[in-house]
This record gives sequence, structure tokens and C-alpha cells, in this order.
Amino acid sequence: MKFSVDVRNKTETSVDLLFFGDIVNDKGYKWSDDDICPSDVAEALAQNKDVKQMNIHINSGGGSVFAGNAIYNRLKAHSAHKTVYIDGLAGSIASVIALAGDEIVMPKNTYMMIHKAWTYAYGNSTDLRAAADSLDIIEKSIINTYADNAKEGITEEDIIAKMEAETWLTAEDCAEMFDKVCVKGEIKAMNSISGITDLSFKNAPFTQNGKADEDKPEDESIKNGLDLDMLENFIFAERSKMND
Repeated sequence: MKFSVDVRNKTETSVDLLFFGDIVNDKGYKWSDDDICPSDVAEALAQNKDVKQMNIHINSGGGSVFAGNAIYNRLKAHSAHKTVYIDGLAGSIASVIALAGDEIVMPKNTYMMIHKAWTYAYGNSTDLRAAADSLDIIEKSIINTYADNAKEGITEEDIIAKMEAETWLTAEDCAEMFDKVCVKGEIKAMNSISGITDLSFKNAPFTQNGKADEDKPEDESIKNGLDLDMLENFIFAERSKMND
């Protein structure tokens, strides 16, 4: 994990953590140096266990639900005050990681994206029903985290409906849905979400150079990191199970 330490004085320190790639299970699943796994986070936190302020910058489309939950729990357990800055997108399981912050800063032109969990599966009808049941169980952990961080009046049913619709939340939407979100002015350099990472979403609000949805690339078959979605580990586990 990329991180830097700013020692402000002898009694107060801070650390910057950057989540700018996909969230993966372990180092063996990394496609790029920017990808993050739980052991990266554990190492960074161990080296900075006494910091008082943690600045967490996120621009990620997500990845493994299990890795993301582990990172969320690690960050929540750290005693530092955690300020999360969403620099572009906190999508899929990266939106869960963002909620580990004590405060979440979102420029007006940034997004969270939440959706239902999914995976690849094959086999007979029993295998496929078991895969669907597993997805429901895994998805519940995501719903619980959103609900724990939701504003009063936001119900579990509201959250589920947004996940089922694959909802792209603007900064203002997030401030209405979640506690601790602070909306700031735009990051002027951020005029496109299509190039954040190699991810493909069905409802992505394309803003390539200010152009609207009609400029979305015609080749919808181009798959990228989000085809592994929040369930990278579950995908591999399911394949392994069905090959037994």
C-alpha cells in the first residue's frame, strides 16, 4: 500500500492512506501496484499504530467483498481519527471502506456506487441455488454496514432498493443517506469517471469531458475490474467448490 507519514510535532502524527486501485484478497491477486489487499492495510496500520490522524483517500471501483470487509474492520478498529476523502469514486465494496471514516469528505463531482453482490457460477440446479443463497448471505454483510452508517430515517428497505437498482450516489445523495458526509466544492481535474479503473457498470453516469450518456463507448463487451465486482474471493471459492 502506498502511504506517507507526516510527523507534525512530537505528540501529534498523521498518516495518508491511498486506495487508488482494486480491492483484492491478497498480493497474488494484484493486477497493478495500486491494487490493495487486507495485508497491505494491516502492515500500514502496524507501522503507524500511534498516529492520531488518518487521512484516507479513495478512488476505487471496488473488488472483493471479503477483502473490503476486512479492511473496513481494520480501519474502524484503529484509534486514530479517520478522515476519508473520496477523490473520484468509491464504488461497490470501496463504498463500504469509505464508511470506516469518522468523517467523509466528498467534492460535488464525486460518487459512491452501491449495488447487489454477484458472482460467476455454474453447475447443476442445486449448485446454482446454493450460489444464490451464498450471495444473499454475503450481501447481508454489506447491507448491515450501510445500515449502521445510515442517517436516521433511512431504512434497510431503502438501502436494498438502491442496491437492487445499482445506484450512483452523488455527494449530495450520500449526505442525505449516510452520517458524517461533508460535501465540498468540485475537484476541477475530475471530469470523467470512465477512466478511474478498468471497471464496467450498467448504470454508470458517464461524464467524459463533460459529455453525456450518449458518448458511452459502443463496445459494451469491454469488461474490466468490476466484472470481478465485490466478490472476487467468492468467485474463486465457488469455482473451486464446483470443480471438486
